[in-house]
Amino acid sequence: MKNRLFVDTCLNQLTLVLQIDESKFDKVILTSKNQVAEMLIPSIKSLLERNGFKFNQIVEIYITYGPGSYTGERLGLTFAKIYSLLNKDVKIYTISTLQAMMIDDSISICLIDARNDASFTGVYQLGNPIQKDARLEKNEVESLIEKYPNAKLLCLDSQKEIFSSRFNKEVIGIDYSTSLIKNAKYFKLVTNPIDLKPIYLRGKNGY
Repeated sequence: MKNRLFVDTCLNQLTLVLQIDESKFDKVILTSKNQVAEMLIPSIKSLLERNGFKFNQIVEIYITYGPGSYTGERLGLTFAKIYSLLNKDVKIYTISTLQAMMIDDSISICLIDARNDASFTGVYQLGNPIQKDARLEKNEVESLIEKYPNAKLLCLDSQKEIFSSRFNKEVIGIDYSTSLIKNAKYFKLVTNPIDLKPIYLRGKNGY
């Protein structure tokens, strides 16, 4: 029996998914960003214990490094660093928050709201990046939509209304916890977790 723990703290919420085998998984979603820091460790412990595992029995950690919330990005990576010091056998894997959202059988334009009509944006084809993740203004995303007319426009299910009103194209809201598991094969193994760094994206005007 294996246990993969997926952790995302970048998106103003806490998303934890414990995958035990190919068909069995359990999850915790906390949508209040004010609870993420204080509830991260207790939520992981509770998730593990109700599935028969102890805190020190995590085999693999799959974690996102941003873009997203400035504080949230650091929180998740700090957890991974500390856990790797406590358990030398754990394997740590990372991925961009945007790449974790993609659908790997098509061109995906993945979006996270960055306020003021801007978007954290990543473009992927068959699971691989074809444009570097960036913070783009509305008109820049519209240019991408024109460049890739057959692409799927993806966002978090909770942000679908935002992007549906922002762009004149069908927007697909994804179940993020399910997407993490589906894209597990694209996470990269980290050789030295202590060197983990978040990705902070800024626009052309420095914000």
